[in-house]
Amino acid sequence: MKKNIIKILMFLLFLIAFAVNYYYGSRGVFPIDTFAHFDSGYRVLNGASPIKDYWATTGLTIDYFQSVFFLIFGVNWISYLIHPSLINASLALAMFILLKKFELNKYFCFFYSLCFAILAYPSAGVPFPDHHSSFFSLLGIIFLLMAIKENKFFYWFFVPVFFFIAFFSKQTPAGHIILLCIFFMIYYFIVTKNTQWIAPVLIGIFINLFVLCAFLIIEEIDLNLFLIQYFLFPSSIALERINDLNFPLSGSIFHFKFIYLACAPLIYFTLSGIIKNKSFLKSEKFFNNIIILFFSFCLIFHQQITKNQTFIFFLIPFILGFSHASIKLKRYNAYFTYFLLFLCLFASTKYHLRFNEDRKFMELSNTNISLSKNAEHIDKKLRGLKWITPQYNNAEEEFLLIKDTIDHLKMNDNKIMVLTHYQFLSVVIGKDLTSPNRWFTTDGVSYPLLNKKYFPEYKKYFKDLVVKKNVNLIYTIKPIDIKSIENIFEKDCFKTIQINKILYQHKLNECN
Repeated sequence: MKKNIIKILMFLLFLIAFAVNYYYGSRGVFPIDTFAHFDSGYRVLNGASPIKDYWATTGLTIDYFQSVFFLIFGVNWISYLIHPSLINASLALAMFILLKKFELNKYFCFFYSLCFAILAYPSAGVPFPDHHSSFFSLLGIIFLLMAIKENKFFYWFFVPVFFFIAFFSKQTPAGHIILLCIFFMIYYFIVTKNTQWIAPVLIGIFINLFVLCAFLIIEEIDLNLFLIQYFLFPSSIALERINDLNFPLSGSIFHFKFIYLACAPLIYFTLSGIIKNKSFLKSEKFFNNIIILFFSFCLIFHQQITKNQTFIFFLIPFILGFSHASIKLKRYNAYFTYFLLFLCLFASTKYHLRFNEDRKFMELSNTNISLSKNAEHIDKKLRGLKWITPQYNNAEEEFLLIKDTIDHLKMNDNKIMVLTHYQFLSVVIGKDLTSPNRWFTTDGVSYPLLNKKYFPEYKKYFKDLVVKKNVNLIYTIKPIDIKSIENIFEKDCFKTIQINKILYQHKLNECN
């Protein structure tokens, strides 16, 4: 009977975690982020390759995963949401299993895992690099904790596999967490003399390297382009941000106060254990506590340097759940339990309202989401998406502009390139619009800007793509404007005309 209850709880947890992300992922649109992997997943499905066919500094594994979901479930909005919703549900189950292995009561396991699922992927709701990188890193951490506890081949093997997927979703925070885990695994080896983990970890690493080499060879990706796009250019951006980094109290302390509060019990009992008994430094509990604490600090550091909307409040139920499972108090156990449960419920409710209901991560806090319209009015492939954007209070006006733009692009039989935040147009129109980038940001993060390092390489890449695809017309859709191509081509080498309020056509001349 007990096992049946656990199965029922896990089934309910999976369904709720899936449904929560699916529901909130469809509420409102922030085009540049909402559709980050929509067209690119479609392009991969049709034979295109990141790095080679579009400038991709992040999200390689996400594009390939999304192409599989499109293949199985069809190219539509529903398939797009199934992807992150399934990850959210799987993560919630992994957390439930982890807490259960540490002998936490099954109902508490359900409570903390459910709070985690509410705060995890739903903040974005759609496939997003920071979330994929963080959550696959978290799976690596969960498997590392279970590997230390049970010392099984299965767990050790999947630690590097999950970290590989995380890193090629986005370099950070995965890179920081991988370095952290390498340090602790070396320390673990020195302290425990356990060598059983070495073989499965090395096998996992070897398979990762084999997959990476096979990817580069099969997709015929230039190694120099790969290094520039995925390593050198992002590293230059990271160095700039670290050099400009400061830690104001409001940003580094008060903003993450509930995460720090959640960490407090683990910090206290870790320090207390070390002071009382030096052999605690060699214990399983020490490894568990310190790995979770430093994983949390890695994510806080990542938020500080990326300067994106915060999405890491899922750490609160994760840390609190593990604290509840691992710290055994006697005299004050009941009071400690009430504190953990109250803190988890309060913080989860607070950040659920802010990031899920108000869609803060997607910049929709000041937008009346109740005015949204069904995006199937643009195209049936977008059925289920409730469309409202921060740029337009009137969704109908934006619909008319987008539909007029689509009609114009459909009628054009030329080889065209489209620069837009509406990265679903290839799917709707049914042809490759040769977008040179995944994102068109103005801050120099998604591609090198003029007078920045690696801009000459990007300029050559852009021009080579135009020649390779025989493009003679480039379209820009507001808020992307003519500045996006002025730095690539001389002004005398293209002629611009306005098609509608947001669409501009740039005809290339032979001097290009």
